Amino acid sequence: MNLNFSILFENLLFFVVIAFFVEIAITTLFSIGYIENLMSSFGSNIKSLVILIVSFALCMKIPQLQILKGLMKPPLQSTIHLVISALLLARMVEFFAKKRS
Repeated sequence: MNLNFSILFENLLFFVVIAFFVEIAITTLFSIGYIENLMSSFGSNIKSLVILIVSFALCMKIPQLQILKGLMKPPLQSTIHLVISALLLARMVEFFAKKRS
């Protein structure tokens, strides 16, 4: 059981680092002057949608971001791991965005 907690801790630490960099990248993208004008009309919904899409793409391409994979008995389907991890990553990016502003 100790092995599972160490793997979970390692995955969460990697997860936090990736979430921080995704937040910085998306905030930088949306800080461009033209996009700021566009953001005033659409609000933060577009930014949240981009964060969600990027989170799903990253979790699909980087298997280490699927933090529950290999930790649960009985194992869940791969799609469930992807959805949970992507939603958690998106939420963590939103958390960092609120802390920075």
